[in-house]
Amino acid sequence: MLSLFRRNLFINLIFLALLAIVLLAYHLIMPSEVTILATNSIFGDIFNLREGSTILKVGLTLVLLLIQAFLVNDIVIKHKLSRALSTIPAAVFLLFCAWVLSQQIYHPILIANTFFILSLNSLFKVYKKFQPIINIFNSGFWLALSTCFYTPYLLFLIVLLLGLLSLRNINLRETLQMLIGLLTPFFLMGTLFFYFDMMDSFSPFTQNIVSIPQVSFENPMTLAKPIILLLLVLLSIFFNSEIKKKKKFDAIKKIELAYWTFLIALLAVFFGDPIHEMHLLMASVPIGICYGLVLESSSNKILKEFMFLLAVGGYTLFLLGVVG
Repeated sequence: MLSLFRRNLFINLIFLALLAIVLLAYHLIMPSEVTILATNSIFGDIFNLREGSTILKVGLTLVLLLIQAFLVNDIVIKHKLSRALSTIPAAVFLLFCAWVLSQQIYHPILIANTFFILSLNSLFKVYKKFQPIINIFNSGFWLALSTCFYTPYLLFLIVLLLGLLSLRNINLRETLQMLIGLLTPFFLMGTLFFYFDMMDSFSPFTQNIVSIPQVSFENPMTLAKPIILLLLVLLSIFFNSEIKKKKKFDAIKKIELAYWTFLIALLAVFFGDPIHEMHLLMASVPIGICYGLVLESSSNKILKEFMFLLAVGGYTLFLLGVVG
């Protein structure tokens, strides 16, 4: 099945779209509930589609996931994180996101994730550029928009600052440029909300900033997804040397930032209340990049084909409610 994504041609993009449609088709047959975490989103009520049609929710989810998958794949190729020109990172990203969404469809975090990918892409463009003010500003700007849809994304500011430090060295002026980009959307929205007397919309930043996630052991299977994600993070460390093999300096730095994104995504469970399993989507970008790079390498192709098929089988079990 991986052979369908081993090249980066137009036909492979069609295969990606077909994969996304197949992965989400179940939700057209068996409609899922939509849970809006209003306390974790400034725009949660605006994008509440609980009463919307199933086709609208599935269609919007499909479009957002495809946009994100194409962006992740574009990051891998244009920033030379891999020598192979394939769409496997996008396929891995789609499969992981569909797995997280297996018992539900649509959530504002999908929009937040789109803006975060744009933020990360802007950050990666600053390497060896003369005064990349626009890219630095945009990285903070996109992250701010991401935070408006799912507050815990604000923690990824740590990733942006670490990336700026590793790709550009210490520069106070450029750090301020990123922070100005981050604060600009909040300033504009604050002005607008103040004018319309809607300052309560900023409550996600003033309430429940730090909390301990509530874990229920009544049904251990509900912990399956968080445990599997933790195992995936640990396993990615094992593949670290293979992922970085024969990569240029800037590519290695950018891959290291993917690992930092893993760590921050795990820590973000303490910054937001309530926490839902959709929170796992915060790890989707490093999953797509790291495991995409592992699966597209030429060594042990048959084993990696089996691993991908096994992942598809696992997704099917979650989808049918056999697990989780």
